[in-house]
Amino acid sequence: MDRREREARVLMYAGSRGYDPAPVLATSTVPTLWLLDDRDLSVTTFASRRVLDSLARTGVSTHTVVSFPNADHFLRDAAGGLPPVWNAMMSWPQTQSVIRAP
Repeated sequence: MDRREREARVLMYAGSRGYDPAPVLATSTVPTLWLLDDRDLSVTTFASRRVLDSLARTGVSTHTVVSFPNADHFLRDAAGGLPPVWNAMMSWPQTQSVIRAP
């Protein structure tokens, strides 16, 4: 099953959706980094991206999303090699405000 077919099946699903993280994510003030792959066969990361994108459109800016188009579930390049996951993880904290205890 290719990616488009998996996405279509998820979007057509009419059963219980389970836990909806959007309300918690919408009110969270804790900066988060989301590393998402596009070739995951285990998790529908596109669904996470849809939630995060919808929050961003409403002005929620505490969540940073970094996408790796050729990465698999383990954030490895599906064609071989490693995507720059480490660089994304290490540089992201430098973009965040640091809260220091008095």
